Formats: sequence, structure tokens, C-alpha cells
Amino acid sequence: MELPRLDRRLHELFSVALAVLRAPDPDEALAGLVGSLVREMGFRAAIVRLLDVESQTLRFVAGEGLSEAYVKKGAIDLARSSLDERVMRGEAVEIDDVTTDPAFQYGARARDEGLRSVLAVPIVIHDEPRGVLRAYTGARHHFTDEERGVLSAVARLAGEAFEQARRRKAIELIERDISSTLDLREVLDRLLRQTIEGLRFAAAAIRLYDEEDGVLLPAAARGLSRRYLRAGERRADNALDRRVLTGEVVAIHDLAREGGLAYSQAALDEGIRAVLSVPLVCRGRAIGILRLYSKRVRTFDDAEVRFLRVVAELGALAIENARLHRLLSERLEELGAQTSGWYQFLTIS
Repeated sequence: MELPRLDRRLHELFSVALAVLRAPDPDEALAGLVGSLVREMGFRAAIVRLLDVESQTLRFVAGEGLSEAYVKKGAIDLARSSLDERVMRGEAVEIDDVTTDPAFQYGARARDEGLRSVLAVPIVIHDEPRGVLRAYTGARHHFTDEERGVLSAVARLAGEAFEQARRRKAIELIERDISSTLDLREVLDRLLRQTIEGLRFAAAAIRLYDEEDGVLLPAAARGLSRRYLRAGERRADNALDRRVLTGEVVAIHDLAREGGLAYSQAALDEGIRAVLSVPLVCRGRAIGILRLYSKRVRTFDDAEVRFLRVVAELGALAIENARLHRLLSERLEELGAQTSGWYQFLTIS
């Protein structure tokens, strides 16, 4: 099989790339890019899978030229796929014949699908491999250096496009969810749900700061056991919490090695291995802490921190609005009771 000459296709791919970066939906962004890659480069098929950090699996996100049964065979466990393990270490891996090579997990299915050769490259987001882009041909094919270069560039673009679109969508969902109710518990629960899904953490919690008593009161949590949440009173005299309450974002990349939490052992018993703590600030004053938990040792890049600062700002405003609404409702009830009492008094008189 002879693939089309690259110099005739680069302009088309570049045009598609610009449109993809503006796509409002992350899945739509990747689907558009993968579809264009197959059409413009003449590949038999292509597929994108992104890493779920917590489960260490690669989940399907977008594909072109593959049957529904093939793409939905389930997430790929990295520990059981030597090909994807190599790609996630930053390598570009080529297999001449996927139907016979033992490094390819689903040789028989690939044969039924009409696939023969594959080139797999890492999808890099903020300098870290976060997924895999595979391009397939229908006949045995040696991928040229030019094809490798284009595929690597498309993979990097795919990562940036997905990340931008995913975070835009997460912010939109958070704004929509927290503005649709003034019930404080509902506001916090929706905030945590969207934040966990947006950055794929294992758990999250919000504690609100009682300045008078100097304690961090539990307000909402997702993904944490009752045992952990009842580990003890969270006084705000812990060094890490004091830093966060002064406006600093504090990351613990490896809890077992670094410690730092008020109840680090309880957190380790919970299976927590990394923590990111973000201040909830309203009108220049810290009103609480948003805490994100990972079950794996992990780093947090600048883009994640910026995203979470925005989330925390939205959350703090929503919390303050809900509090004001509650106070106003209570005051109106009091006034109503007083008015009713005066009315009864006047009637009796």
C-alpha cells in the first residue's frame, strides 16, 4: 500500500487542526482530528485512547474506520499491554503485522477488522504522556520518518485540543450547576462532582473555615469513607492548612514520603497517595479549602493548578451566595413571624 504524498496533505491537516482547537466539546475535538487524519493520510483506521490516571487504563475516546464492536471491547489495562506501556514511556512503536505479533493484544480481532500494520505514538499533555494515538493500515506497511513526524505532531495537537476543550466544558458545567441552585449542600456536591470528573481525581472534599473557633468544618465530600471523614477534628493549626488559608496552592506528590496532612496515616489507610489543596477565597478572605485526592503518586502541572484556582473561585462565590440567600431567608422568616405576631396582637386589642 502506498500512502499519499505528505506534502499534499499537510495544508489540509493544518486547517483541520485550527478548527479542532476551537471545538467546544473534547470528544468532538478528537473525533474531528482522527477523522481528518485517516482521510488526509490514507490510513485504514485510527484510534485515540486516553489514560485514566487512577485506574491506569487507556479508555477509548475517538476513532475512525473501526467497527463499534472493536472500539468498545473495553479499556486497556496498561500492565497487560507491552505495546502501550512502551508508548506511555514516550516511544513511538511500530508493528509490521498486528495479526501475528505477540505484542499486540487483539490479533484475531484485528484480522477480522482488516488491520495489518500499526504505528502508535504518545499523546503528550504538558510534557507527560497521557494517551495513545494509533494509526492502522490495511496492508503491511513500513511507516516513513515523515509519517512518524506527522503522526507525532497530530498526537501532540490531539492532547492540547482535548485538554483545552475538556477544561472549557468542565468550567461551563460547574458554572451551570452551581448557579442553578442556592442550596449550599447541593452547590458543594455539584462542584465536587464536576471537579473530580474534570481532572479525574479519585476523591475530593471541601472544608469551610470557622475563623472564630479556628477549625475546618466538613462541608462536602465525594469518594471518601465515613471512617476517614470522622478521623478527628480538623483544627486549622496544621502547617499545610495555614499555608492554604493564606492563599497558597499546596501539592503533596507522594504522601507516604512527604506527609503534611493533619491525619496523614488515616489518609494512607484510605488509599490516598497524592493530594492537592486549593484555597477557597472570597473578597480577599479565605473561607475554606478544596482538597483533591489521588490513589496514585502523581505530579500536578501548572495548567491543572490554574484550572483548580478558577474552580475554587467559582466555588467560593457560589458558597457565599448560598450563605447570603440562607441568611436572607431566615431574616425574612423572622420578620414574617414578627409581623404575624403584631397582627394577632392588634386583632385581639
